[in-house]
Amino acid sequence: MRPAPVRARALALLVGLTLFGVAGCGPSVGTLTGKVTYKGNALKGGNVTLIPADSGETFSAAIQEDGTYTFEQLKSGKYKVCVDTSGLKPQRTTGGRPAAAMKSEPPKGAEMPEGYKMAAPFAQVQAENARRYVEIPAQYADPNSTSLSLDYRGGSQKHDITLD
Repeated sequence: MRPAPVRARALALLVGLTLFGVAGCGPSVGTLTGKVTYKGNALKGGNVTLIPADSGETFSAAIQEDGTYTFEQLKSGKYKVCVDTSGLKPQRTTGGRPAAAMKSEPPKGAEMPEGYKMAAPFAQVQAENARRYVEIPAQYADPNSTSLSLDYRGGSQKHDITLD
């Protein structure tokens, strides 16, 4: 049997690679990073949520102390972007006192197992959250009114979010 000419082999290879590429490619995924600023200052906490323009999985990432956020294994596509800091807002009890003033110790006389340490008391967590809280316009947290969007194409991308 005679070997196929070089052109025929090249064409067969090209067709094979094209078919493999079409059959083997799913949505591109990658990492999206960025920084969230409000009135020129980095937000110190909250969440960034990405909602697909069509349907599909919603993604959420925490905003770090320096204003940065990171999405790992994000699927390519068009997204509405929501930013929410309300989870850091200081809570108030029904009596009108700040929740941070509430007692955050175990009940008197409670026996604690040896070596047991309580997590950060509620008051400390509330104080830390209050320090990081910045009130932003509610429209940014609402998927129906946010004006923020992005078109992510996979790979490693940076997308800073500036709120007015």
